[in-house]
Amino acid sequence: MFPILLTVILIIVLIAIGLPQAAALARLSRMIDRQDEHFKSSERAWILAEFGWYEEGPAISASTAESGGLTMAASEIKLKLNCRNEGKSLAWIDSVRGRADIVTEVAASDDSERPDLISFGALPALAAGMQQARILQFDCPGQPKEGEFFSVYVAIEYRDIFGIKRKTTLGYSLDPGGEMIYRQDAYPQRNMNT
Repeated sequence: MFPILLTVILIIVLIAIGLPQAAALARLSRMIDRQDEHFKSSERAWILAEFGWYEEGPAISASTAESGGLTMAASEIKLKLNCRNEGKSLAWIDSVRGRADIVTEVAASDDSERPDLISFGALPALAAGMQQARILQFDCPGQPKEGEFFSVYVAIEYRDIFGIKRKTTLGYSLDPGGEMIYRQDAYPQRNMNT
C-alpha cells in the first residue's frame, strides 16, 4: 500500500511541476511565432508602383480602321510604370498584368483575378531601394465620348526572400486629352499592397 501511495504522490508532484512548464513552453512557442512574423514583415520586400506619362510621344492616340464596310475606332495608351522596392530585401517580380477601359465611373473592385488582363511579362528582380521603369501599352476598343474617361488597372505579382507571393495593384484615371492622370484613391481595393 505504501509504495502505491508514494507512486501516486510522486505522479501528482510531477504533474504539478510539469503543467506550468508545459504552459511556459506553449507561451514561448507563440512568442517565437510572433517574432518570426515580425521579422518577415520587417525584412520583406515591398513593391510600390505608380504610373507616369509616356515622355517620348503621345501618351494617348486615337485611330480608326475600315473592316468589311464598318469603321472601327480604337485608342492606344502608353504609360510609364515605375516600380520601386521600399522593403529591406530582394523582390522577384513574376508578372505584370493590366487593362484599360473607357468608363463613365470607376468600378470599385479588385480586378486582379480577371482572366482578360493583358500580360506584360515579368520585370527584373529589384533589390532593396532600387526602382525599375517600363512602358506599358494598352489598346482599348473605341474612343471616349463626352463624360467618359480611361480607367487603367495593373496587378504586379512578386515574391520576397521568404518565398511568399505578394501583390501590388494600382488603378488610375486618365482624361481623354492626356492632360491629367491620377490614382483612384477613393477605391482602396484597386490600390493595394499585400
